[in-house]
Amino acid sequence: MSRVSLLPLARLFGVLAACVPAHALTFSEWQSVHFNAGQLANPALIAPAADPDADGLSNLAEYVFTGDPLFSDPDLLPRLSLSDGHLSLTYRERADLSDAGVWLQSSDDLLYWTTFNNAEVSARIPVTVPDSGFSYADVTLRDPVAYDTLGNSKRFLRLNLQLRPFPPLQAPGNFGVAVENNDHIRLRWSDW
Repeated sequence: MSRVSLLPLARLFGVLAACVPAHALTFSEWQSVHFNAGQLANPALIAPAADPDADGLSNLAEYVFTGDPLFSDPDLLPRLSLSDGHLSLTYRERADLSDAGVWLQSSDDLLYWTTFNNAEVSARIPVTVPDSGFSYADVTLRDPVAYDTLGNSKRFLRLNLQLRPFPPLQAPGNFGVAVENNDHIRLRWSDW
């Protein structure tokens, strides 16, 4: 008999309870924990990009951030901060995450996004929920490009979440060069 741990399965009369294997929970196992048989038969509801509780977090984001896809929890949204001239995003990441990846992306116009394959993790604070054995980490990813604190530019950050297998690396698309003046050339591309 395998060991079991307690994880949220269903919200019944305000109580969360479930028994699932103590190994790392895959996305498909997470789906079977959070959705009933009828819901599992609806691919549009359980798809990684679906948002059944309409809280702005996809099922994949709920999985990575330890959320419940059927109950809205705005506290799971990543938090933006500015420290030492650099923007950072802090998010909650399940401790047993093994089949998904998280990448920091930045943009100055919301059209072209740069993906940082090795963004600096400036903090990883482990958290264990008392009396459940469930654990996660509060992870902070730091934008390697300094933010213009004088207000001369815009900077946007987001997290790109992907399930394995990850897409193969390829040359960037939508590549463009703009000469702004004799001293400044702007390169733009999108890589997702």
